[in-house]
Amino acid sequence: MNKGVILLVTGKRAEELVKKYSAQSEVDTRVRVLPIEIASFMDMDHILSGLKKKDLKESSMILVPGQAGFDLSSAEEEVGVPIFKGPNHAADIPMVLNNLNDLELSKELSASKLLVEKAAELAKKRVHQIKGEAIESAGEDSNFRLGRNKGSIMVGKDFPPRIVGEIVNAPNLTAEELIDRTSRYLKEGADIIDIGMKAEKSDPEKIRETIRLLRENFNVPLSIDTTDESEIKAALEEGIDMIVSIDGSTIEEFGGLDIPAVIIPRNQDTNYFPEDQKEKLDYLLKLLKRAKKLEYERPIADPLLRPVGKDFADSESQLLFDVAVFRCRNCGNKLLSLSEEKPAKCPNCAKENLAVVVKEGVQGFPFDVLDMAEALDLEEIWDSCPEKSREMVAETYLDDSKFSGGALISVFAGLLCKAAGGKPKPGQIERVVRDEEYRERLLEKVSSPPLSAGHKLSGRQWMSEIATAFWD
Repeated sequence: MNKGVILLVTGKRAEELVKKYSAQSEVDTRVRVLPIEIASFMDMDHILSGLKKKDLKESSMILVPGQAGFDLSSAEEEVGVPIFKGPNHAADIPMVLNNLNDLELSKELSASKLLVEKAAELAKKRVHQIKGEAIESAGEDSNFRLGRNKGSIMVGKDFPPRIVGEIVNAPNLTAEELIDRTSRYLKEGADIIDIGMKAEKSDPEKIRETIRLLRENFNVPLSIDTTDESEIKAALEEGIDMIVSIDGSTIEEFGGLDIPAVIIPRNQDTNYFPEDQKEKLDYLLKLLKRAKKLEYERPIADPLLRPVGKDFADSESQLLFDVAVFRCRNCGNKLLSLSEEKPAKCPNCAKENLAVVVKEGVQGFPFDVLDMAEALDLEEIWDSCPEKSREMVAETYLDDSKFSGGALISVFAGLLCKAAGGKPKPGQIERVVRDEEYRERLLEKVSSPPLSAGHKLSGRQWMSEIATAFWD
């Protein structure tokens, strides 16, 4: 990175924008405003009158607007400091300054054009950097490594979804067919090869043969798709990378399992296959708690949702959730409830006088309620916002009696984003909270007839109503 202060020269109209965006860079900068309204109109006289005979000892470089049309070489000779063209737009200043080591700035071409030419290279470098940072955190709960040596992959929330290619009824295939099928799956984008066994017959020896064959020919993570205890044991002895699946009948047999294992809510020994969604989830949570107590290193929950089909609405949407916004009549605090019961007390003033603002029965478990809950995870969203942003939001809102706290604000801000038609991101959530004009635009959007009709048809009208009830 270039050492010393980078001097950014601009006009009066762009002063605040240049100061704003230069402050977002990792480089020490100063802004010099010339006596001209529009920066791109500056000429040699403006530069010399604004910089000549000024103290420029701390400046290692001067950047002028990318549209500047005068001779920079002559100006450089006059002021005694290297002068180059910066970006055309102030918003690109951080990108230019943070990549000075990778950009060869020009006196003829704007930095914006250089950025376009270097975009692919810079993007690849940034992706590599992000991947490296995520790999460093692989020991944390959010990410982990699956597989062996160079064939291993990183799995977790900081990485793209991984694609599993299942070889169905693998015991029925010849060695050549197994190799051909695996090659095709990998060519089509599979990250993990799943060896599917036959439910009606236990075949531990076939497991061993298949794992050895694939290990000899491919360097890729392997999983075994079986609930048979003897097959799982055989796969573990051959060094399988992941088990799909462990259920109530086998969970006790594999305490201390040090590879990822998918946990499913059923028990073959007792013929227990819960159909009711609440019962199914309760049993899954029970198995996950048991796996944790048995020191499973990486249990992965699978609620066994049925494929979407013509009977999906009847089979998977039996639970009715009451989603409500309550307002405290005492202090005005608002809170969201995803349960059937009205909160006993206001968390803000501890009074019991809560009124229902809006209440919607949401049918469609789990995609409406749980999808929202996942997308609007209070703590995750709040923690993912930059610290300075959280401080600003806190200073503005947390002392206001109508809010219970930063994380709660995130829920309703995210809910408004989602109602307006997109998956909420931390930056949008922060903007909803801080930018009243932006918030009003979203509220106007979710209340427009076409969007309201679309929400009603999709069963998501409750999002708009709850978001509006909270922010109005």
